[in-house]
Amino acid sequence: DKTMLPQSPQKLLAVAKEEATQSQRELKAAQQKVTELDTKLEQVGRISTDFGNESGLSQAEIKRRALAESYGSAAREEGEELDLATYTKSLDEDNPLLQSPTALNEEEGLEVQDFFGEAVEGAKTEYSEADRVAIEAKQAAKQAKRALDDAEKGVEKAMSALEASFQKEKNTEEAARKAAVEARENREHADTAKHRVKKVRELVQNVRSSASSAETVVVTAMTEAKISEQRAAQTEARASRAHAMADRDRSRANAETKKEEEYEQEAARLHEAYETSTRKARGARERMEKAANMLERLNEQIKLIENSSQYRKEVIENGSNGIRDHYAEDRVSPRKTSKFLVKHATKMDERKKCTELIKEASRENSDADAERRRAQQKFEDAAQMWKRQADVAAAARKQADRSSQSAEELAEHADEEREAATLRQVAREKAQSSVKATDSNKYSAHAQLAEAERAANEAEKVAVVSRSRAEQLAKEAERTKDHSKLRSAVERQKEERDQALKRYQLAINDKASADDKASTAKRLYETSSEVFSSAKQSAAFEIHEANIQKQAEKAAVIAYSKFLLARKQSERAKSMLKQAQETAESKAAAARHAQDYKVRMDKVFVVSPELAKLVTLHSTKLKKWEQSIAMPCSHMHSLSNNAVAAEADVDEKPFLEFTQNHIIRTYPIWGANHESVDPIYAQSLGCQLVGMNFTSASEALLAYDGRFRANESCGYVLKPLLSREERPQSWNLSILSGSYLPKPESEKKASSLISPVARILLYEGDGAKVVRVTKPVKHNGVSPVWGEKDIPIEVTRPSVAILLISLWDSASNEFIAASSLPIANLREGYRSVAMFDSLHSRCGPYAFCNLFVDARKVQG
Repeated sequence: DKTMLPQSPQKLLAVAKEEATQSQRELKAAQQKVTELDTKLEQVGRISTDFGNESGLSQAEIKRRALAESYGSAAREEGEELDLATYTKSLDEDNPLLQSPTALNEEEGLEVQDFFGEAVEGAKTEYSEADRVAIEAKQAAKQAKRALDDAEKGVEKAMSALEASFQKEKNTEEAARKAAVEARENREHADTAKHRVKKVRELVQNVRSSASSAETVVVTAMTEAKISEQRAAQTEARASRAHAMADRDRSRANAETKKEEEYEQEAARLHEAYETSTRKARGARERMEKAANMLERLNEQIKLIENSSQYRKEVIENGSNGIRDHYAEDRVSPRKTSKFLVKHATKMDERKKCTELIKEASRENSDADAERRRAQQKFEDAAQMWKRQADVAAAARKQADRSSQSAEELAEHADEEREAATLRQVAREKAQSSVKATDSNKYSAHAQLAEAERAANEAEKVAVVSRSRAEQLAKEAERTKDHSKLRSAVERQKEERDQALKRYQLAINDKASADDKASTAKRLYETSSEVFSSAKQSAAFEIHEANIQKQAEKAAVIAYSKFLLARKQSERAKSMLKQAQETAESKAAAARHAQDYKVRMDKVFVVSPELAKLVTLHSTKLKKWEQSIAMPCSHMHSLSNNAVAAEADVDEKPFLEFTQNHIIRTYPIWGANHESVDPIYAQSLGCQLVGMNFTSASEALLAYDGRFRANESCGYVLKPLLSREERPQSWNLSILSGSYLPKPESEKKASSLISPVARILLYEGDGAKVVRVTKPVKHNGVSPVWGEKDIPIEVTRPSVAILLISLWDSASNEFIAASSLPIANLREGYRSVAMFDSLHSRCGPYAFCNLFVDARKVQG
């Protein structure tokens, strides 16, 4: 896999730091967005509250209408951004009742108009005539007003001209003052330019001195660079010769080592031959010793026969002195067989054969011993040659190591000389660059000097021009101080304005008289149409109030919909902020781990490839399932039982997915008095190595032993096929009888009998489930009979389920025996179940302890 290629610790650390920095930037952006959305949410909440208070609706009613409004639903689905200004404007534009006041309903006033028609019409005619006279008076007043306005404008125009003259005088004085200030500033600027010319000339002189020094440095740097280059070349040549010599020494060491291995193999072969001859000699001695022991036993038996009275009697009866005379070839056998004589003769023949065997075994022993001594001598000679060759090979390897070390030291020295030459070359280049820069500075200084002289000349010219302009503006300011003509024009315009004001007063008096008459006619007309107007106004007011209330309710609903949208956006942003925080924490932790990994890798030495090939599994810590599943199959996790339960409670799916291609080892929380937890749970999740606490016996440990009853109890079983859907099973189990049940340890010295009871437990990975507890059989442990039939057992996960049958003494509630059976390997019919002790052993009194049961699978 290309993604799993090894990378250097420095590169991993750089990548981790870059990712951590990027995640921090994303976190800050998310925090800023959450702050902005919270501010918007607060603003929208205030607007919604204000509209709700104005509408008079309850909060529950507003919420119900907002959820029912299609506008609010569309806004929530689209997830559009909320703009308060656009939102407020949309309320005004979408509501016609807010754009214009109440539109009166004309049909409401038809009956009133017909009823008061004639009276209203007469009053209207009188009012029209009086209004015409008032209009004519008003026109005359307007004409007088226009004449007065024209006079006022003339006065204002004359005053404006006078004020403009004053303003011109003021502006001219201000311009003269500014011109004087500008002239002074230009003079100062000219003086500054002259001073700058002086400074630039000094700078040119300094640059010339620096250029001379830089040229001297360049010559020195070039000389040192040439010397360093020569020294580096000489050192590299010596290092090359040292490497060649080290290679020759290494080749010689390898050749001597190969000879050492050949001598070692020869010594091993001779040692094997020596061991073989030793075994042969040992076998010959054993056969000789056995034959000698047999001969000794035969001599004792012959002596016993010869000393017996029956033997002497048979010898006398047969008239012979021994069995040799009795069975001699030139004698005839007795008519009556003598048992002791025959037995004596048989033993004598056996002694003769045994003597021959001893001779043959002695001869074989001598030959084997001689062969052993020869093999031993050859082995010792080969071992001595091997030792001498080992010393030679060790000396050659030592010489090769010294040569390699010298070559490496020379190579390091050559590298140092090369680095020194490189540094001096860089110094030479920098000196040359400094000379070029100094030349550039010299040209720049000359250019600055020319520019400074030009600027000084221009500043002097500008100072002279600005001084002349300031003197001209001062003279013009003196001329603008005469205002007598404009004052006379203002007085004439004021007299014309006073005459126009008198004419306007007369027109106003005439207009007031006409207005009084028109007002009287108008009051009459208004009195006649009062009922008509009040009725129309009442109707319009009611319509207006209804529309205002309706629009306020609609505005409150829309405002609450916008509030819901803003709150949803804020919650989404907070969720993204939380995710960004988790990512930032993960990246920061990765950066810390990369830093630790770099520190550890700096301390790591190179591992031999032969040793690395022996490592099959790599134990790693569990961080996230996504990262663990992506790891190679050679990586495994070690989890405690509590960690397995915690991870599986969150989600079993990644657990099962990981164990399909990887190994998980579980271990208990260790303690002498701590019982093991349910192992079936971890096995049901696919854990391959489930550790148990064997310091104390428990039902969980017995169920664990039942898992390995399958596959002929070889110690290895296939993990359950959890990737396919299993079908539940139903069984009927009958506990019939038992045989040879031993007493518990605490009751072995007592004379009382046990009263056994059978307890059936089912393990499916979710804890032990008690299926049935039988009735006790009183005072019978040899052949108890329960006879409890058809005990129903419902199994939901047959591939991992374990059935545990345990026997207990009902009187003392102590453990007697137990047996655990995998449901997947359970067979139908009458079965004799072997019972085990608490350590899953059948030694001693448990050798014949059995339970007779009947198992039937329910088909359905």
